[in-house]
Amino acid sequence: MEFHAKKFDTAKSEIHDWNIYLKNTIITYLDDQAETFCEKIDKNMDEIKQNILPQLSKLDDIKTNIAVIRSEIDRVTNSKDFTKMIYIENSIESFLKDVNAQNMKKRTHFFKFSQSELTFPKLGDLTFTAVFDLQCTQSIETGLSCIDKMTAYTNGELLVRNLKLKYLCLLKSENEKFIKLQKWNFEVKDISVLQTGEIIVILFDKTDLRLVSNKELMSCKAIDDYTTIFFDTAPQIPTALHTTRDNKVIISTVEAGRDWLPMDDPCKVEILVITAKSEVIFRFLFNKDLFCFPNKITSLGTDICIADSISDYSGRLVTLNNKGKVKWIYGDNETNSVIIADMVATPLNNIVLLDPCKSVLRVLDSNGSFLNTWGLRDFI
Repeated sequence: MEFHAKKFDTAKSEIHDWNIYLKNTIITYLDDQAETFCEKIDKNMDEIKQNILPQLSKLDDIKTNIAVIRSEIDRVTNSKDFTKMIYIENSIESFLKDVNAQNMKKRTHFFKFSQSELTFPKLGDLTFTAVFDLQCTQSIETGLSCIDKMTAYTNGELLVRNLKLKYLCLLKSENEKFIKLQKWNFEVKDISVLQTGEIIVILFDKTDLRLVSNKELMSCKAIDDYTTIFFDTAPQIPTALHTTRDNKVIISTVEAGRDWLPMDDPCKVEILVITAKSEVIFRFLFNKDLFCFPNKITSLGTDICIADSISDYSGRLVTLNNKGKVKWIYGDNETNSVIIADMVATPLNNIVLLDPCKSVLRVLDSNGSFLNTWGLRDFI
């Protein structure tokens, strides 16, 4: 409510301020245009005066001379002295030339104002944006050189894999630091935790997933101590797993020989959805027609999101529905490729991707639409 109330006040304030700005801008623009029009009219009127007034003065002189000639004609006619008619004819011919010359003057343009159609400028657009915000609430030091796998464990503890030293750690937060509760020399590909607290791990070069119970966790020293086989994916090799909110387990597998390094060409991939008791619910087979190397899994409701590595420097996110059909793909071309080191789904069905090459978090909604990007340095 605090988030929405703040956005509400901001939007209302922006609309009010923009409304005032547009009104003032329009008034200023129209006033400036009206002043420009009046200046043009004044200039044209000056041109008219400069052209017409001298002509008027000339015409007044001609009218005066014509009156003189008419008076002379009347005088000659009354006196019956027609010897001066030649002089009068010459005077008339001279004045007619002046009159005709006036008719040849260039006409002055007159001004006319035409009103424009009344149109209203658009205030703007109101759009509804998907709500997603990231805030750093806590930063905790671990002392570990490299963590590339992590999952929440019971009682606020954290289960992580140290990639450099190749062991599994159980951490607990204490005084703004993570203290190490337990360490196992398990070389695992991926880890996940059931709601019962039991841990599932994928081992290197093994087709079976192992289960470690929480009761035996503290006393477990090696992978073969107190572990049981949870599920066998033979002949396929498991690459990643994920536990859903309703305690189902999703597993991705590849054909033998493709179980570690990503390759450019698609391979045979199987996606399995099983129960916490290892019972198969769905089994989706992709025979070299979609995936190259699935190495991360998460879920959005009933949808399955799979990070597929096309090469060491190129990847994409493929989302399947509960029928195993492609729902949407993000990063499926050279200009929109993304490296996904890790990903997680939020309770409101958004998905956060970690791109280590650019040190950013990318956020998508449940339809694969891009929402935002956050730089990791912004949280330091």
